[in-house]
Amino acid sequence: MEELWREISLNLASACEEGTYRLFHGRGGAFSSWKHLNIDWFNGLVFTTLYQSEMGTMNPGFWEELTLLFQKERGEEFRTFAVQDRSERHRPSLSFFGPALTTHLAKEGDFNFELRLRNQQNLGLFVDSLPVRQEIFRRAHGKRVLNLFSYTCSNSVYALKGGAKSVLNIDVSKASLNWGRENHSLNGLEKENVEYLSWNILKSASGIARKGPFDLIVIDPPSNQPGGFVGGRDYPKVLRKCESWLSQGGEVIACLNSPLASPDLLNQWVEKETLGLREVCTILPPFSIRKAETLPRPYFKVFQLKSEMNFD
Repeated sequence: MEELWREISLNLASACEEGTYRLFHGRGGAFSSWKHLNIDWFNGLVFTTLYQSEMGTMNPGFWEELTLLFQKERGEEFRTFAVQDRSERHRPSLSFFGPALTTHLAKEGDFNFELRLRNQQNLGLFVDSLPVRQEIFRRAHGKRVLNLFSYTCSNSVYALKGGAKSVLNIDVSKASLNWGRENHSLNGLEKENVEYLSWNILKSASGIARKGPFDLIVIDPPSNQPGGFVGGRDYPKVLRKCESWLSQGGEVIACLNSPLASPDLLNQWVEKETLGLREVCTILPPFSIRKAETLPRPYFKVFQLKSEMNFD
């Protein structure tokens, strides 16, 4: 417990400054006793994720002690403590302090996003992807952006706030896209040049091509989607198509979220499947995650279409 709280305390200052932050990254492997536990901060909401069922059977006193520590450290700023058991899909979160929330407004700097603490697996915003959103903000000005696997469209919000000329959000889930529309409204972007299409990306290459070309493409897929996208099988196909959807000199921000993937996997796929894409840089995750990783991961990469290519 002392090791756990020491790490959380070290990260709390950054968490409160950023608004959203990974307070404890047990999944990184640096804390052997807590490797199935992640704890995230969303401006007052502490959200804990368990990845192994045995941890869910801990004495309730453990969670109560953690709750008291947060209450003492953050006072009125601390709103509630929720725990989600990920060993079973779609299990609801449980609140151990304060109100049992169903929604929460997450503030990430000047940005607002709705979180939903219901029976879905994900809340609607991934704290480990904050540096990706910030990179999109820096690169989006004046560009036509294609946001693939857009989920709740946080990448789109950052792109438009960064001055994007237009954004096309594509996700197979209509519910996620509707959620994304709400996030745009929360940030005063409902009237911007933004489009939402509920398409299967792998089956919509020609339709996407007609919408292009694009100056910036963001690929942020799930590792595996039941009945749909499978990372190891389908990611290379998407990269191959992206090259033909880009304008000359256009960029791709590619995200690979599997902790089991080789750190060179994205580069291997790009080298094998594309002709003109070249790596520009690597985007590292937040420091609280990076320092807790015991093995190198692929993280996030930026590629650019360097040479004059003809894909007709």
